[in-house]
Amino acid sequence: MQSIWAFFVAIWNFILSIISIKVFPFAWHCRFIYNYIHNCHFIRKSPIPPSTPDCLTLFHPSIYTTLTPIGEMDFFGHKSNSTYLTDLDMARAVHIWNVFRVGINDFREKDKERKREQNVNDVEKSRAPQGPTSGLLGLAMGGTSCSFRKQIRPGQKYEIWTRVLSWDEKWVYLVSHFVTKAETPAVFVDEKKSQKKKKDAASESQEPTIHAVSISKFVFKEGRKTVKPYGFVQQCGLMPDDSMTSVQDMEIKHAIETRRQDGAKLAQSMAALDEGFDFFQEDSVAFARY
Repeated sequence: MQSIWAFFVAIWNFILSIISIKVFPFAWHCRFIYNYIHNCHFIRKSPIPPSTPDCLTLFHPSIYTTLTPIGEMDFFGHKSNSTYLTDLDMARAVHIWNVFRVGINDFREKDKERKREQNVNDVEKSRAPQGPTSGLLGLAMGGTSCSFRKQIRPGQKYEIWTRVLSWDEKWVYLVSHFVTKAETPAVFVDEKKSQKKKKDAASESQEPTIHAVSISKFVFKEGRKTVKPYGFVQQCGLMPDDSMTSVQDMEIKHAIETRRQDGAKLAQSMAALDEGFDFFQEDSVAFARY
């Protein structure tokens, strides 16, 4: 009898392990590393799909799909608010690595060339090779805000739609929506084949459910130097260079700037959070220490 009980306990533990693997120790790191290798070194060497005035590649969303394991539940049986941020880490990273991949790869290749030239100079001068300051492009998150509307149930599958919202002289702003029942886009411009999802009449009549929305800001860094978003967007092939003066190029730039300014209105609410640092006070009297 005891062995049978132990068997069922083992089976139950195994099931819990499988359905909660997303929250295992170091699971976040493994997911992040996998996405980095998968998106940056294997499948994303192709050029960026061209834009038109009515179809701006820069602002197209990417869709990251995941679900809620038991380990992400709160006391009310819903996805805990804190776990939205770990999902955002993955969704944002995948979006950035793919949309800005041309510029990221350019920095990587330039860094390799710089190191080769440095090694040649070291050999000619008969000194030990000295690596130059890294020219690799880095990303630094500057902040995230999240607003919740509707709970996500345990085991429920949902999508995170992430897109570029706007940018300024330093920061790039992303907006992400946690969505269920969203209709799959008929065309993915960054894939060779259009993807269509068959749905029945009942599902087609349903409106998408937006569970939460998040705004994030990040900055591109080359060492300690900030890479300005405007020039980097052009380097990525997402916006025509200033030297391009054809009618279509000018229309694309105008459409991008209009979209950027529209997003800037929402991004300013995110930027205003920086004023909160000044609200900290070292009071001589506190309520308690816990």
